[in-house]
Amino acid sequence: MDAQSTYRPLTLSVLLVFASLVTMSSCQEELPLQGPPTEAREWVEASASFHDPQSRWQAFSGAFEVESFLPSGGGYSNRIFLNRALDTFSRSIESGGFPLVQVVGPSGCSATWPNPDATEAQLESNGLLDDPCGNILHRRDYYDFLIGIPMVALEDEVSFRQNPDLVDAFGEECVEIELTFPTGSRTWFFYIQPTDYRLRASKFIDQNGGGEWLYYPADTAYQHFNLKKAQEWYKLDATTKILSEDIRYEML
Repeated sequence: MDAQSTYRPLTLSVLLVFASLVTMSSCQEELPLQGPPTEAREWVEASASFHDPQSRWQAFSGAFEVESFLPSGGGYSNRIFLNRALDTFSRSIESGGFPLVQVVGPSGCSATWPNPDATEAQLESNGLLDDPCGNILHRRDYYDFLIGIPMVALEDEVSFRQNPDLVDAFGEECVEIELTFPTGSRTWFFYIQPTDYRLRASKFIDQNGGGEWLYYPADTAYQHFNLKKAQEWYKLDATTKILSEDIRYEML
């Protein structure tokens, strides 16, 4: 896989091959057809419709086991529950040989971790001291964002760079969409397949020039959604050496 994306202008002639004209019978009025996306936000809207065809992301509720595998052969597992309609989130993971459980609900945040040797820094970072929401909400937002790409890009006042490019992303031509969220210092890029609007990859670049790629090799049907079954993490400057791989499983 090439470490660099190859840029070419995205022209209507490339995309119009995927649109067709419908001829109505003489006794029917011709109905206008919606053409392929042209502007950046339209591409994200089309991708969101592929992954969330019934527009139910605002009320999403699901439970997952996310296993993360490292190149060294190690790994870890997170159990995640997210209910966006009820503003409820929980995360369970074994940390230091003890179960760490972090919860967010309408009344606030809480955590449990029965480690008798935990340091004050560990207690604070896991949300067990005076301000549990300071750390646990960050964890909730992290999973909410990764699960909800690309739908999350339509919820805030996101800035889109216009004139999308057709580029190579992990061996396939995709439409590259550059966007900036109202909070945070990262610039994000979505890579959308031009035929079915599936999100193939994304990446982010920090202000200091650092960043990472996320590659989505497969989707899975979950409730009314087409969610990413797996995501592979790569360094920004090289898409040949994997940093980690997350496999998401539905908890039955």
